[in-house]
Amino acid sequence: MSVITATLKSHRHIDGDIYKGIRLYEKGGIEVLESFAQSEPGEYTVIVSHGEERRKVTLTFARDKRDVEFYRCYCTRRYKSPPLCKHVVAAILQIQGGISESKLEKIDLGKIGYSDTIVNSANVAATVESGALEVFATPAMIALMEKAACSCIADGLEAGETSVGTAVDITHMAPTPIGVKVEAEAKLGAVFGRRLEFTVTAYDCDEKGERKTQIGSGKHSRVIVDEVKFMSRLQK
Repeated sequence: MSVITATLKSHRHIDGDIYKGIRLYEKGGIEVLESFAQSEPGEYTVIVSHGEERRKVTLTFARDKRDVEFYRCYCTRRYKSPPLCKHVVAAILQIQGGISESKLEKIDLGKIGYSDTIVNSANVAATVESGALEVFATPAMIALMEKAACSCIADGLEAGETSVGTAVDITHMAPTPIGVKVEAEAKLGAVFGRRLEFTVTAYDCDEKGERKTQIGSGKHSRVIVDEVKFMSRLQK
C-alpha cells in the first residue's frame, strides 16, 4: 500500500478520507489553476472534480512540497480547524506528482507492532510517582505503546535513522495488578513524509498469556529523524 508523502503539521486525521482521496487522485480530474499557482512561494489553488462536484482547495507547502503548513477546502469551510478531507488529499498528491513510498517503503499501512511486559514493582504508579497505588502506571502503559510503535516500523528505517514520539492521546481504562502480563499493539494508520500516525491499544492477559481485557487505547504520533543530526542540535 503506497502512502502519502506530505506532512500535515496540524490536522485531524481521518483514515477513510485518505483512501478516498487516493482513489480520487487516481481517477484524475484535478486541475492546478495556473493563474493562482504559486501566487506566493509554496501556495497553490487546486480544483478537484468528482462527477459534477467541483471543490476548491488551497494549499501552502514548505520543505520542497513535502510538508503542508496550511490547507483549506470548500467542503470543510464551516470548521474552525478543518478536518482532512478527500479533496485535500487528492490535491496534495496532484502537486507532489503522485503517490510514493516515502522513507517507509518496506512498511505497509495497517502493519501492527507488538510489545509486552509483566507488571512489577518498577512500573507501578507508586514507583514512577504517577499515583499512590501498586498498579500498572499510565506512563508505563504509554511507554509500552511507544515501544510497540517502534517495533512496527523498525524494518522500514534506514541506517542512522530512528523515530521520536511527538504526541499521545491515550485513555487508561482499567487497573492491572503486579504479576499480570500486559501486551500493547500499535497499528500504522498513515505516513505523512517523516510523520507517522498510529492507533494504539493495550490489554492485560490471563494466566495462559491470552488477552483478557482492554486497558488502554488512543492515538500516537512519531517523527523519523537522523540520529546524529538530532543529537547534535542538543549540543548547540
